[in-house]
Amino acid sequence: MENERCHVTVVGTRRRVDLAVPADAAIAEYTPNLLRLVGQVEFDDTFPPVWSLALPGTPPFPPQTSLREWGVVDGATLYLRDAAARESDEPVVTDLEESVEQADGELTAWGWRSRAFTTLSLGVLSLIAGFVMLARSGQALPATGAGAILAAFSLALLAWHATRQGWSLPLGLRLIMAYSAVPLLAVAAASLPAADAGTGSVLPAVSAGAVLGALAALLAIRHATTLMAVAITLLSLVLTVCLVLGHTTLPESSAVVGVVMMAVLAVAPRAAGHFAVLAGSHTGGPQAYGDDADVLHLVRRGQRLLIGTTLLASALAAACLVVLGTSDQKFAVALAACLGLALVLRAGRVTMAAAAVPMVAAGTIGLAATVIRAPGNFGAPDWSGSVALLGSAVLALVIGLSRAFRADAAENRPGWIDPLAGLLLLAAVPLAVGVFDVYAALLDSGQTP
Repeated sequence: MENERCHVTVVGTRRRVDLAVPADAAIAEYTPNLLRLVGQVEFDDTFPPVWSLALPGTPPFPPQTSLREWGVVDGATLYLRDAAARESDEPVVTDLEESVEQADGELTAWGWRSRAFTTLSLGVLSLIAGFVMLARSGQALPATGAGAILAAFSLALLAWHATRQGWSLPLGLRLIMAYSAVPLLAVAAASLPAADAGTGSVLPAVSAGAVLGALAALLAIRHATTLMAVAITLLSLVLTVCLVLGHTTLPESSAVVGVVMMAVLAVAPRAAGHFAVLAGSHTGGPQAYGDDADVLHLVRRGQRLLIGTTLLASALAAACLVVLGTSDQKFAVALAACLGLALVLRAGRVTMAAAAVPMVAAGTIGLAATVIRAPGNFGAPDWSGSVALLGSAVLALVIGLSRAFRADAAENRPGWIDPLAGLLLLAAVPLAVGVFDVYAALLDSGQTP
């Protein structure tokens, strides 16, 4: 403070002003001038405000006190506050027992409704499990298929009727009943007489039945997840038919599915947004998405779809990377390392942690499996892979700790990450072709007998 004056910034409702005020004078003596400078207007003459100053996040100072008494220093930012704003408030009495009861009431009570919903859900799941086990036993296949078809369409029709009539069944339960058509029709397709000739006919039949079940679920309830289920089952049908017709081995199938899952993760954000819009507004009508509530509902729906798609694709990618990384084929190991690193790098493009963590976890699992098994499969000592994994883990710990305690909170994504991830994705295609021994066949065909 200079010459017994304090240089502060005073913020009002309209503007702020930098000025010097007497440090030892009562705040009430110069608040009229402050009100004029910041353009503060008093709207209520019945209960006129008692203006004072306050530090950010603190109650206003008593108007009869000075800034020096409260230890205000030069450069402080003060806000004009009404010191009498809460004088007319009634006393607040908190009953601890009522607070505890209110906290308990926020959780779903285990009442008759919860018991009924749980029983219904378990009944549907048990019905599916019963048909699956009956189909696996190989007994009464035609009867099993007919029963599964009847159960699937009955549950889907019940879900459609409950939605149309506005029954008090939660959306989750209606979706469970609609989704049950997917495994039930898959079981029915597997129970057909034409599907008992081995894996080559069973897998396409199961995939086709799943597609029909997803379409039945979509007709029962038009929802974003049922639309996504149709897309997922269609993609699985195409993959299954191609892999079965190609008579692929486990590493070859893993290579194809792994590359496809990377493509799915690449288009997942855009696809989730499109499916969220195609599902329609929860209010419907020409004014759909006309207000903030509808837009917020749409955004949250798209986020849930993105998280679910990422979880499913990441789980499949992790399984494929484990198969590839533990293989003794050079192209398979290289593909596992390439896809695992691409997963970790591309996770940074997603802003939601719930969608990024599965990608990082899948990539890490694939890289860990590759590091552990690859050295031993290619002539190095068996323990060398574990040592390499330990070294990588220590390096990751050091990097994580250094970033966790970093003072600045800026998150600037390096510009080289996205080009490198794109390069790895491009390299994955020729590596996947190499898993099929195409390059070796081409070399052999060029040799003279």
